[in-house]
Amino acid sequence: MHRQGIARFIHQLGLTAATRKRKPRTTDRAHDHPIAPNLLNRQFSATAPNQRWVGDITVVDTQEGWLYVAALVDRYSRRWGGWAMSAHPNEALVTAAFQMAYRQCHPHGALLHHTDRGSHYTSLG
Repeated sequence: MHRQGIARFIHQLGLTAATRKRKPRTTDRAHDHPIAPNLLNRQFSATAPNQRWVGDITVVDTQEGWLYVAALVDRYSRRWGGWAMSAHPNEALVTAAFQMAYRQCHPHGALLHHTDRGSHYTSLG
């Protein structure tokens, strides 16, 4: 069946295509904040808990609008150490996720916290 035939069939059924909203960008790499060196260098494996945490922000479409979720994952256990949600992607969001992970996981010794180094993570608050 050709595209036009499919379109006619969908129209006969009274269906319409749902258009997806474009997701907002969560990373701004065009900032002038100082950037920490990439110490992890794609070596994500860990030999014990709380050696390497990786963090990121994602966006979820809700009925009330976009919701931003920041999360930290321990690379050894692959469990979420901390997370936070906000209507705005800012340094308070990533700080809250880090504080939750720190309170729950009690890291001792050297800890690498790796992110995409976007403006939310490099901001001085």
